[in-house]
Amino acid sequence: MVCNRIRVRDFRNIEQAEVEFCEEVNILAGANAQGKTNLLEAIGYAALGKSFRTEHDEEMIRFGAGCAEVSVDFTDSQRRQNLTVRMMPGRRRRIEHNGVRAGRVSDVVGCFRTVLFCPEHLALVKDGPRARRTFLDVALSQLYPVYLKRLQRYNQILRQRNQLIRTAQDDPATFRDTAEFWSVQLAAEAAALARYRWHYLQSAAAEVSALFREMTGERETPELVYAGSSRQEPAEYGDEAATREVYTRLLTANWPRELAAGSTLWGVHKDDVEILLNGRPARVFASQGQQRSLALCLKLAEGAVCRQVCGELPVFLFDDVFSELDESRRAYLSGKLRGRQVIITSCEPGVTAGRVIRVRGGTYRPEVPPSGREESKAEPLAPGTAPGKEAGDASGTEQSTAFGTEQETERENKSGNTPGTVKETVSGDASGPVEKSAQAPAQSGEESPAEKSAQFLTQGGEESPAWLPVLDSAQSEMESPAIRPVRGSPAPPDGAGTG
Repeated sequence: MVCNRIRVRDFRNIEQAEVEFCEEVNILAGANAQGKTNLLEAIGYAALGKSFRTEHDEEMIRFGAGCAEVSVDFTDSQRRQNLTVRMMPGRRRRIEHNGVRAGRVSDVVGCFRTVLFCPEHLALVKDGPRARRTFLDVALSQLYPVYLKRLQRYNQILRQRNQLIRTAQDDPATFRDTAEFWSVQLAAEAAALARYRWHYLQSAAAEVSALFREMTGERETPELVYAGSSRQEPAEYGDEAATREVYTRLLTANWPRELAAGSTLWGVHKDDVEILLNGRPARVFASQGQQRSLALCLKLAEGAVCRQVCGELPVFLFDDVFSELDESRRAYLSGKLRGRQVIITSCEPGVTAGRVIRVRGGTYRPEVPPSGREESKAEPLAPGTAPGKEAGDASGTEQSTAFGTEQETERENKSGNTPGTVKETVSGDASGPVEKSAQAPAQSGEESPAEKSAQFLTQGGEESPAWLPVLDSAQSEMESPAIRPVRGSPAPPDGAGTG
């Protein structure tokens, strides 16, 4: 997979830019606060529908602008495609895939696959379980659309069950009537997700072991072990039916403990990945250098597993990673960049061989145009015209639809809006009439568990990124989409149901 071009308007400190990339190593070089990471963020945002720096879309809209637009042209193994995203303050985002409007972010996640590696990921080994769960969720969501949809449903059920536990003392009748129903539903989704994670780790572990032994001269052997909250043997998570029974028993036979804790104590939101080095927990016994090497191998393995499943490597996005590595790891990583597209940010253009793009004040100037051609200049965009569309294309002025907002993150929010000296252009909110999002109030049904529970599952609302850590705090409501594979997507692991 190759990112051919990105067009950006009013995103962070980028007023307007069009950047072409070569098919191998591209280096965004410049001083701090000039827009290197901003462009990387825009690429990742188009791929996942979320930023790795902030949970608020408003922070990505340039100061004084009414909206921001990101358009990515990319090529997979079959054809050239386009993803275009438009953000407006206080309104839902709009996304188009090849000019066709998408209703939800989950409809397009996996079309354009990326692997992000930033300095925070170097702590992947020593951070808490949530960081490793998120690593699995992001990787699997790009490979299997059905995984993302089942994860969204799991998060919905978990929130409803936690709310039920918290209000049990005030409303014991509802708790008695519906607690078992929600527990059975949660156990089914947990078992399916655990199976996907376990299968993924089998492939990732082999890649990590090979990469790490190559990096260290075969002196040490790492392992990745799935550690579920149900305390099963790791291989047992490959049996979805057996895991469902275990979770059902735990979730229906331990009410006093969960009522005392005020939350759900068992499920994939409590699982972890144990990273071992020579049989011992790397989080405790590995040196800082070994932990960084393992984190680097995990991200390289993410790309390798993507190639196994989808038949092609993703686009690698490296944000200022070379500055955090010592000389030997720099050399190793540089050797691994061959034969794949990589977009790197760095204050030093000579960190590795590649095509250098100079970044200054939100503008991008390549030192060597791709394929030896002169760089094409981006024509000014008419108000209301999305990147990649001609003026007058009505589709470029429609408003955004349900395209989720992130409610929970561990990452510190970073604005990144650095005023830049860029050419003057006409900008502003060129949006058309606002589409109002209506949500019908839940209807009261009979007092049976299924009918009480159906109120929640039929509620509409804006979609939240399901790969975020699941917390007990309230999140925005999400649609409950039908669980089905997207056409052309890879098949799930053998035996993994699609719901």
